[in-house]
Amino acid sequence: MHDTNLYAQSVKNNTLIFDGDCSFCTHCVLLLHALDKQQKITLVSNDIRNDDRLSPKKLNSVIYISEGKVFTKSDAVLQALFTLGGLNKVFYILKIIPPFIRNGIYSLIANNRYLFGNTCHVK
Repeated sequence: MHDTNLYAQSVKNNTLIFDGDCSFCTHCVLLLHALDKQQKITLVSNDIRNDDRLSPKKLNSVIYISEGKVFTKSDAVLQALFTLGGLNKVFYILKIIPPFIRNGIYSLIANNRYLFGNTCHVK
């Protein structure tokens, strides 16, 4: 994982990498984009990246990179919402739920995300 952290340091701060082939992921990212009035987060679909070191498909997770740190699963979502600021910070209270529960729910959704379709609407 050390190589991944070095790679993350070279990626633009506050970057969210998502599975661009997944309709569910794309719709969630569109919602995040609508909430991001100050354009604090750069959104990157994994299907337009040439580098596989951080792949949402490989990790079965959205990936959020901030200040050289890599966040995955529920931590990625919560950290991205926290970055947006304002009322979105309220969701950060979900951090009190143990990670194995939060990530278990996240994984359940992630493992079934293609049931919602598999076309990218953001590229």
